[in-house]
Amino acid sequence: MIDRTSDLLFKHIFGNPERKPLLIGLVNSILSPDPDKDVICDLMLVDREISPENVEDKGYRLDILGETPEGLKINIEVQNVNQANIDKRSLCYWSKIYGRQLKSGMPYRDLKPTYMINILNFNFFNKYEDYVNRFHITNMKTGDPLNDDLRLHFVEIPKWISLSIKARNRLERWITFLSNRNYEEIEEYAMYDNNIHRALEAEAQFLSNEAMMHAYEQREKTKRDWESEIIVARDEGIEVGMAKRDKEIARKMLAKNVPMETIQECTGLPMSEIRSLA
Repeated sequence: MIDRTSDLLFKHIFGNPERKPLLIGLVNSILSPDPDKDVICDLMLVDREISPENVEDKGYRLDILGETPEGLKINIEVQNVNQANIDKRSLCYWSKIYGRQLKSGMPYRDLKPTYMINILNFNFFNKYEDYVNRFHITNMKTGDPLNDDLRLHFVEIPKWISLSIKARNRLERWITFLSNRNYEEIEEYAMYDNNIHRALEAEAQFLSNEAMMHAYEQREKTKRDWESEIIVARDEGIEVGMAKRDKEIARKMLAKNVPMETIQECTGLPMSEIRSLA
């Protein structure tokens, strides 16, 4: 069974300009408290590389970054591994995307909102029962929003799966599709939801492409190796902090000739630190 939250397949389906309606449909289903109400009408894919300002700074390669005609920035990230930092990671990405809008001589008032969407293949907010959680900045006393420039959205797929019910709206149909747990049910949704139908067609194209599947299988192998290294590290009693553990895992992955970009994605270490371990 293929993992639809794999970054390669996810980007193939939703990060292709030819399939922009699929991305717009997914984004609208998450942004709105009413999953069947549209928030955006158009979304243009933009450069998802965030270069470091200084040599020692960390660079970022986002999963998908889009911009509406009004200038609203929307970043969609898919995470399979819980590194216990998705809240801070999302805030960091938001600050980079929001801040790089500011050019010389540009007034702060011209900054456009930036919304973050995190699709998680694990549960992060254990104190919340909802499978979708939305955050923004508010007055601690009155609850009034400061402005609408920051929104963080988190979709926890396992929470939806645990409900064991059929999809009631387009967001739940998308989550069912991404979870890939019930093919017959997804086929049923595809009969009347054209976006799900087109997503299945895009997936079939991916599955029939030898080069894409080879890259996917290599990425999945790397992920399994990383998970195995964590288990080994625990068994060997490496309990001297997350940073040292990640460095140890990075060294072993380097020894297996795993690409540095993949190591950075798995461990969260700065590229400069990974290079120093080589």
